[in-house]
Amino acid sequence: MSFADSLDVVAAVTSAGYGILMARRNGFDLVGIYTLAMLVAFGGGTFRDLFLDRHPLFWIANPSYPLIIFGLAVASTFVRSLADVFPSWLDLFDALALGLYTVSGVRAGLDAGTSWFIASLLGVITGCFGGVVADLMCGDVPRLFRGGQPIYATCSLVGGWVAIGSLLLGSSPTLQAIAGVVTVVLVRL
Repeated sequence: MSFADSLDVVAAVTSAGYGILMARRNGFDLVGIYTLAMLVAFGGGTFRDLFLDRHPLFWIANPSYPLIIFGLAVASTFVRSLADVFPSWLDLFDALALGLYTVSGVRAGLDAGTSWFIASLLGVITGCFGGVVADLMCGDVPRLFRGGQPIYATCSLVGGWVAIGSLLLGSSPTLQAIAGVVTVVLVRL
């Protein structure tokens, strides 16, 4: 498994965790939990892959991803109230998913030969779209578009630029990913 694939699987699981927590908070059944987890985990990366004309889509090329998320969704139904067990984890999962998918989008853009600016925009799209989908599916105006809310796109853009900057300074892909993710998480939280 390549580094980019590893980053995608960790991002997918983290995003799915956010989707599961959102679904449980809103009283979804197992089908709703799995659906929201899938949409959150794969929404931004799907758009990224479509924009880059990458086929098959990353989650279709790795059929274990939907199975892992299904397992997480089923396991979540055995916990009486995730909101009681993980009351403040929603923001942490959200920030981690945003950071991981931002860096994944930047890496995919750079690997496809896009400019640094386009790669950073792909990072924003990859990082933010899952949260937009989660909010819409839960009947909320996406936080991305609400004034006075955490500045997701800005956090993502800054983290993407840090990842690109660390690459330009000669950092390894691992250090580049860590720098980008940590920046997004710190700015977001």
